[in-house]
Amino acid sequence: MLPLLLAQALAGDCALTDGVYLLTMEPGDGVQTIFGHTAVLFYDRQQGGYSPVYDYGRFTVDPLPQMAWEVLTMTKPYFMGSRNLDETVARYDRLGRGIVAQRLALTEAEAQALSQRLAEDLNGDLHFDYNWYRPNCTTMVQDRLDEVLGGALSRAGAEPGSSPAGEVLRHSGPHLPLWMGLRWGSGRFAHTPVSTYDAAFLPDGLRASVASAERQGRPLVTDTCIVGEVVPTPVPPEGPSRLPALAGLGLVAGGATAGAAQGSRGAGLGLVALTGLGLGLWGTAALLVGSLGTFAPFWGHHNLAFASPLSLLLVGAAAGAHRNPKAAWPQRIALGLLALGLVGVAWSATGAFADGNLGLAMLTMPPLIGTSLVLRPR
Repeated sequence: MLPLLLAQALAGDCALTDGVYLLTMEPGDGVQTIFGHTAVLFYDRQQGGYSPVYDYGRFTVDPLPQMAWEVLTMTKPYFMGSRNLDETVARYDRLGRGIVAQRLALTEAEAQALSQRLAEDLNGDLHFDYNWYRPNCTTMVQDRLDEVLGGALSRAGAEPGSSPAGEVLRHSGPHLPLWMGLRWGSGRFAHTPVSTYDAAFLPDGLRASVASAERQGRPLVTDTCIVGEVVPTPVPPEGPSRLPALAGLGLVAGGATAGAAQGSRGAGLGLVALTGLGLGLWGTAALLVGSLGTFAPFWGHHNLAFASPLSLLLVGAAAGAHRNPKAAWPQRIALGLLALGLVGVAWSATGAFADGNLGLAMLTMPPLIGTSLVLRPR
């Protein structure tokens, strides 16, 4: 569907005419821009490049501790801003991010109502707490459009669509740390399909939604074209699984831990401590982030079976085994963590989590097996 929309955009007439346009900006490389952006253009031929573009993606840059806390707790206030068309196009051309423009078949009254609504948000100093899911820069535009269309978009989007997790994971695939965090933390709700209206919470989703919408048997979008010099690259329809890569990495880590102990018990115990530290800090971060409700209701604690704060006990187990090689309790800690992980694997295999976390199990289980072998009493 998305490559088809892009092909239609390339085939469209890029001579803008008077009217209201939905602008969809291509995702960028950074975490802040990886999902893309949405804006509304009111094009007037007499104004040309000075025609106004409105978007809900503005925020103030605060000191790092304050910004970090606001992002973690989803209390960062966003507001509306405006640039002219030439400034907008130049900015995204400079960033190497393409813009797709869709002309909306709004009546004069609807266009005026939308303009008035956006002006109220701009001049009334509207602020909202930004959320990855809702409200965000795309859903604010979506809701405003739905208002002036009398609920036409939400009624047309009542059928089941994709899941929130599916949408964010297909966008975050190129950014490995973000993808890992979202894959790790996505809970059962996140993998449950929502309505097509709610699933269009990211820019290219809204673009596809309005492209397929009709009013009284006529398309809502009359023209589609690319604005600027950069041709957008479509987002993949599905996110990567990375199961082979995660399984291979887990096997290498587990094998290295067990193998190191054959040459030097001290080296093996050092890798045990590093494994415990890595999994423990990972699990602790996941627990804290999920408890803060950062991505609620997206977040879940199901993967704590594979990595939890309890994994930090391996650091003490490695130290204990170094002091007393004959002690049995260090291995018991490793076996306990391994048993907890196997319970998680069993739940995943039976579909209890329904979140596709097999790759995460394959990443973490071999290192736990390696630690149990290294910590055997001598």
